[in-house]
Amino acid sequence: MKRLVIASFASVLLVGCALVSKFDQNSYNAAQGLQQASLALMGQRLVSIPTNDIITLQAQLQAAVAYEQGKLPANKIPALQWQVLTATNGDLLGGFLTDWMNNKPCSPAYLTEKENQINAGFAEIMRLEGGLLK
Repeated sequence: MKRLVIASFASVLLVGCALVSKFDQNSYNAAQGLQQASLALMGQRLVSIPTNDIITLQAQLQAAVAYEQGKLPANKIPALQWQVLTATNGDLLGGFLTDWMNNKPCSPAYLTEKENQINAGFAEIMRLEGGLLK
C-alpha cells in the first residue's frame, strides 16, 4: 500500500513537471521590448501621434499573445496574463489603446495611473517567465 501511495505521488509530480514550460528567452525579451514600446507610446498620449503607431503596437502585442498561446498547456499562466494585459475591452493596455483609438479623453493623472498598472502587468509577465529559469 505504501509503495502504491509513493508511486502515485511520484507520477503526479512527473505529470505536473511536464506541464511546466521551460524558460523561453524570446518570450522574456518580447515582454521587455513591448513594455518599453508601450510605455514610450503612452508617454506621447497627450500629444497627437499617428494612428499607425498604435495599430503597429497592437499587432505586436497580438503576435506575443499568439506566441504564448502556442506554448499551451504548459505556459497557461503567462498566456492568461498576456490576455488580461491586451484585452481590447479590458482595463489595461488593450483597453487603453482602444480608448486612445476612439479619442477618449485622458487626464495626466489617469495616464500616470494607467502607466503604473500596465508596467505592473508587464512586470508580472516577466516575473512569471523569469520564474521558469529554475
